[in-house]
Amino acid sequence: MRHLHGHEAIVGPGDVLYIPIYWWHQVESLNTHPYTVSLNFWYKAPPADNISYPLLPRQEVVIMRNIEKMIVDVFKEPSQVDHFFQSLTLGRYTVQGADVPATLSASLMNPELFSKEHLNDQKREEP
Repeated sequence: MRHLHGHEAIVGPGDVLYIPIYWWHQVESLNTHPYTVSLNFWYKAPPADNISYPLLPRQEVVIMRNIEKMIVDVFKEPSQVDHFFQSLTLGRYTVQGADVPATLSASLMNPELFSKEHLNDQKREEP
């Protein structure tokens, strides 16, 4: 055990750190942001040799709804979910200092907006 060494990572708003199954870890919040969120999945999935990509629309919806449910369960207050999703994307998918559209999280949770048909319609409408 004396030859073991640790790894340190500092993540910011919108960042995600994946820790492989069974890895020991310690989390410390640095008080540089008003809150932090940590999600743990204790799920042993069967071999994934039958998954095909791109995911089917219903699979995408299931993933989005499960994430949304977990976030609501964490905050216990549905009104905080919108703020959480906005802060998660600020700086990662937006220009620093720019206003975030009020409908950002609603858009993220609306899979129809990301369908091929909708995106193709948007391209056709562009000048």
